[in-house]
Parts: sequence; structure tokens; C-alpha cells
Amino acid sequence: MGIRRLFRIQDAVLLEHADVIAAQLHEDLSAFSAFDRTINEEFINRIQQMLEAIKSFPSDGELEGKLSEQTQRVNTALSGCYDDYKKLAHFTRKMLSSNPSIRNKFGMNEITKARQNQTKMLILMNKLVKNTNRYSVELSRLGCPKELIGGLPGKAEALLEASMAQKNSKNERRINAERRVQLLNNLFLLMKDLNNIARHIYRNDKAQMQKYLLPRLVKKQVNLKTDSHKMW
Repeated sequence: MGIRRLFRIQDAVLLEHADVIAAQLHEDLSAFSAFDRTINEEFINRIQQMLEAIKSFPSDGELEGKLSEQTQRVNTALSGCYDDYKKLAHFTRKMLSSNPSIRNKFGMNEITKARQNQTKMLILMNKLVKNTNRYSVELSRLGCPKELIGGLPGKAEALLEASMAQKNSKNERRINAERRVQLLNNLFLLMKDLNNIARHIYRNDKAQMQKYLLPRLVKKQVNLKTDSHKMW
């Protein structure tokens, strides 16, 4: 289960708000520090460091593009394996009349599910590599090219490598997303602290207060005394 977001504000809106706050808080720092001494220059530095860390992550579009490339690579490898299976099937069917038991050895009952499932196809390809070597003499006698038999291990390896690369891309995307959400949550909590403090120290200066209110709060708020924080 991924990390739960603590806010409903769009990421871009939260980042823009934090950018503005980091710049303007210097001017009002004395008022905030008088209320809470942890709101100091180090607090501003923490905001800026979080912003830099969040912006350093690859965008969702970049990660999605990388995953799409790896998925296409898997599909290409799957197609290559299936093409070789069909070519090999021409010769293995010739063997059925004299040796019906080979049906299972060459995946004739598995190919329908395997052709669009990389895990099943890998299992099938390994079986084909093993049994084409075992029946290589008979396959050769029936006209099967040695290049077809010899190329099966490479096709299986290409599919394995593509599958691993796709898995790594999925993991990278998940890990980056979780780290980014955690940083965004931490940034939101800092903005929430400033939001709450501003309500106290600027309770008689609504214009100044609004500079520090969370964006959704400002957008939805009609009466500053309402319990609007539920809209975050």
C-alpha cells in the first residue's frame, strides 16, 4: 500500500504556494517567531530544501514514458518468441503422428495463454529450448532449420531481460512516487503550521492572514471563522 496523501490540494498549487511563502516569510518572520520560536531562518531553509528535493524527482510523465518504452520492449520480445513458436510448430506437428506425447513437450496446450503473458511465455520458451535440443536430430530430419533451434535461447533471454527492465521501471516509478508524496506531505504540514499560526497572529488583519492560508482554504472560504480546514 502506498503512502497516503495528507492533502487534497494539487501538487503544483502546493509547490507554488510554498515557493511564495519561502520568499515572503522573511519579512514577517519576527511576528511568527514571537508566537512560535521554531519558526525561524532554519524553518525557511527546510521549506526551500524540501522544494528543491521535490522538484529534483523525475516527473510522472518522464517515468510513464520510460515504463512505456520498457513495455514496448516486452511486447516486441513476446512477438519474437511467438513468431519462432509458430515456425517451430510447423515441424513439431509433423512429429505428432509418430510421437503424440510431444504435444505437451512443445507447448501446444499452453501457447494460447502464453502468447500475451510474458511469465508464461518465458516458461514455455525454456521448455522449447530444452526439448528442441532433445529432439534436434528428428527436427532436423523433418526440415527444421538449425538457426531456428539455435535462436530460441536468445529469444528467451531477450524476453527475460525486457521483463526485468519493465519490472525495474515499475519499481522505480512506485518508489519515486512514494518518496515524493512523503516530501509533499512534510511540506504540507509546514504550510499548515504557518496557516494555523497566521490565524492567531493576524486575526485582526485578514489581508495579511490570507497570504499564509492554504490555497484551497482561501478559495473556498467565506467566513474566516468557519471550520474550512476540512477542505484541504
